Amino acid sequence: MSVFSSFSGYGFIHHKALNTRSALGAAMTIVAKHPARTQVLEGDLCWDFSNDRQLFYFRHPRIGLDTLSASRITEGLGNKTLLGLEDLLPIKATGAFVVIELKVGRGAWRAAISRLIDFMEMHFAGRYWIDGFCLPMLNYVKQINRAVSVSLHTELVLGDYALLVAPQWPMLGLCRLDRLASIDAIAVRRHGTARFMGKACAAVRRANKALLLSRIYDLREFERSKNWGAVGGYVHWEFDELFKFNDEIDAKASQSQMGIT
Repeated sequence: MSVFSSFSGYGFIHHKALNTRSALGAAMTIVAKHPARTQVLEGDLCWDFSNDRQLFYFRHPRIGLDTLSASRITEGLGNKTLLGLEDLLPIKATGAFVVIELKVGRGAWRAAISRLIDFMEMHFAGRYWIDGFCLPMLNYVKQINRAVSVSLHTELVLGDYALLVAPQWPMLGLCRLDRLASIDAIAVRRHGTARFMGKACAAVRRANKALLLSRIYDLREFERSKNWGAVGGYVHWEFDELFKFNDEIDAKASQSQMGIT
C-alpha cells in the first residue's frame, strides 16, 4: 500500500517548505492551524558523500547540476542557514507528511540514498515518499525498501509516455508509463491547455499511478486538478482560502452524487 492511500482527502503540498528555516516555520504554522488537513512538507535534498563526508542539506540548485562546496555546506549547517535532515524532526509531532525531492550531490549517491532511507524509516515511516527525476535513483530506493513510495517528476506526459529530464546521460528521454514498474506516482508539471493536461492526467491514471500536479497557481487550476483525479498538488496559493474552496468543491460533488441541485 502506498503512502497516498493514507491521505485523508486531497494532499496539499507545501512547495520548498524544507529549503529554508522561514519556509519551514510558515508551513508548520499552517499545519498547526489546520491539523485535520492532509498537508505535505516538500524539500529539495542535496548531499556530499565524498572523501568520507556524509552530509545532507536542503537547497534548490540554481542550475541543474550545481552543488555547494564542502566548506559552504559545513558552514551553512553549522550556522543554521542550511537545513539538514535533523531539522525535520519537529514535524514528527504533527500529522503532516514529508516528500523528499532528490536533487544533486557529490560522491556515492547510493550510500546517500541508503542513509536517507534509514533516517526517514526511523522517524517518518508511512508518512513520507521520495520524489525525483532520475529513474536509477528512484529504482534504487525500491531496491532498498519496496514499501517506500516513490514518485517520478516529469515536465509533461505525451500520450502514454513520460518525458524524462534528469542529471544523467542521456538527460532527455521518453518512457512508457506502463513500464515504470517501480514508480507509485507521477508528478506532472502544469503545461499547455486544460484539454492537453486532462489527457495527460488520464494517461497517468490508466497506468495505475497516483497523480500529483505541480504548479497550481490559482483556484481554477486547483479545481481542475481535483477533477482530473489528482491525489495532491504543489500549491502556490494562500492556504486558508484554498482549504475553504476545497470544502466548497467537495460539498458540491457530494450534493451531485445525492441528486441534489
